Amino acid sequence: MASMMCRVFRKQIGFCHKGGCDSDAFAREQYHSLVQQLPLLYIVIILTSITLILNGKEVSPVWLSVYIPSLFTILSGFRLYYWINASKTLDTIGIDRIRHDIKHVAILGPALSLSYSLVAIAIFQYGDAYLQSLIVMLVWITSIVSAQCLSSVPKASIPTVLVSTLPLILVFLLSGDKTLIIFSIALAGLATLIIQMLFNSFRSLADIVSSREILIEKHALAEQAREEASRIAYTDDLTGLPNRRRFRDRLNEVCKAHRQDGAAFAVCIVNIDFFKTINDLYGNNVGDKVLQQIAARLSETVDSEEHIARLGGNEFAIYSERATSSTKVRHFSSMIEKALREPFDASGQSVLLTVSIGFSLFPEHGRTPDLLIERANHAVHAAKSDGRRQSIIFTPQLELGTQKRSKIEQELRQAINRNEIELVYQPIIDLKTGRYASFEALARWRHEEMGNISPDVFITIAEQSGLITQLTNNLLRKAALTARQWPEDVKLSFNLSADQLVRPGAGLVLISILAETGLNPWRLEVELTETSIMRDMERALDTIRNLRDAGINISLDDFGTGQSSLGYIRDIPLSKIKIDKSFIDRICDDKKNRDIVGVIFDMCRSLDLDSVAEGIETVEQLDILLANGAQLGQGYLFSQPVS
Repeated sequence: MASMMCRVFRKQIGFCHKGGCDSDAFAREQYHSLVQQLPLLYIVIILTSITLILNGKEVSPVWLSVYIPSLFTILSGFRLYYWINASKTLDTIGIDRIRHDIKHVAILGPALSLSYSLVAIAIFQYGDAYLQSLIVMLVWITSIVSAQCLSSVPKASIPTVLVSTLPLILVFLLSGDKTLIIFSIALAGLATLIIQMLFNSFRSLADIVSSREILIEKHALAEQAREEASRIAYTDDLTGLPNRRRFRDRLNEVCKAHRQDGAAFAVCIVNIDFFKTINDLYGNNVGDKVLQQIAARLSETVDSEEHIARLGGNEFAIYSERATSSTKVRHFSSMIEKALREPFDASGQSVLLTVSIGFSLFPEHGRTPDLLIERANHAVHAAKSDGRRQSIIFTPQLELGTQKRSKIEQELRQAINRNEIELVYQPIIDLKTGRYASFEALARWRHEEMGNISPDVFITIAEQSGLITQLTNNLLRKAALTARQWPEDVKLSFNLSADQLVRPGAGLVLISILAETGLNPWRLEVELTETSIMRDMERALDTIRNLRDAGINISLDDFGTGQSSLGYIRDIPLSKIKIDKSFIDRICDDKKNRDIVGVIFDMCRSLDLDSVAEGIETVEQLDILLANGAQLGQGYLFSQPVS
């Protein structure tokens, strides 16, 4: 029986080591349980010791029945006081003391139980049946309470049960009394069950703590992920500055605070002039490095109370309480211009940049972040329109331009719904045969009140207002129906906007319109600009591949004005390149320009691409182009756009 209990004991201890119950969190959980339970244990020991004194002093020696139980009572009183104090300072107790106390409990608990059990058995020899029954009851009460109170520490609770019961079991076995022998066997079985219950209780505690630690760890990981997501959501990846969203949130907080005190502050938007040239000359990677240098210089210019952000592209925003009047705005602008005046390093080349700056003032120009940003944008756009390289404070007159734009957008929406946007067609001529190779469809809008509105205006507004998809679909449907009336060998050239090019499913919509109108896909040439392709290369390629798979030809428009790269000319399945009019305008007077055009023609022949010279207006231009191997041409020399 004793060996069976020992095996159970080893099992419990082995579980503790195997289960990894040595973490700080688990030790604290054990200690918390001890602080709650041990005062009860010592109260029970005090009461049972007093009971031994009162019932055993008449039949057994005084030292045995009075002095030793009194010692138990005093010792238990000190321990009771210790653990009550520990409960009052539980949150401040360090892990070293916790482990020290648990170690002492694992020693003192079994030692005290063994001593108590031996004393009780010694008194048992002197008593009558009543006293012996009482002693058995006291030993078991103490044993069970000890086991319960020490259950969180199996190194203490299990030995306590063993040392409390084994002496009593041995005494009963050696008594020779059959009743006591049977009772000892029952006692051993009961002790084994109690140990098993202690083990189950401890395992449950370990599982709970382990689960809680896992939950805490997962919560910590989730919190880290949330913080990282928040950082990404509110930070510009390129420069490390706050992004537009974060700037708006901060500005909203500032606006709320200043609505109470009425203090003025400024919103400043800084736009880098002609930054596209940097990307065109040196590539996007170099342009990104220059933007990082700009961000670093602007960050050094603002003070700790001011906020700076990158709004996107080549545009930055600053909140400042220093620029609160016209004079202070000019001073603040000078600081920014001075910070950006020194050359920037662009792939080993020194580059000088200028800026256009727009200001709006709180509360004069607005009391909300959106209005202040919008009006600072009006100002910076006015600065760029008026020659750039200057700073402008918002005025109500600047907003008139915005109102006009709003009116155009409203009228455009109605015009699209009424299908009032018309098309004209400019021919593309085969320069060797003089025949019509294709016609380029060009959108035109004549408003009853505002007159002719430039495509550059209404197409841009359509893109910004989300009307471009409906407009494009309407115009393609109209152009396809017209093209069906032409000879089979004459193609339709149709411009696709940047917004449409990167819109998911745009290619499939265009293909469905061709099916609806009955125009053979090989007769359609979709014209794309370099800038629109580079806006989102991956999505643009998806649309281009869909169109090419359907048999539609792809033409690269305005070649040479964007981010011309032989790499993407190689990667994009083009069928034609259109050389921008700016090259043709100077072909007669500028030999270098003429040589560039010749190189482009040679490249197209090498890549088996057709080439179109745009904007041919004179016979002299035509002769030079033919001498350089031009295939196709377009311009007023042949025909203006016709209905």
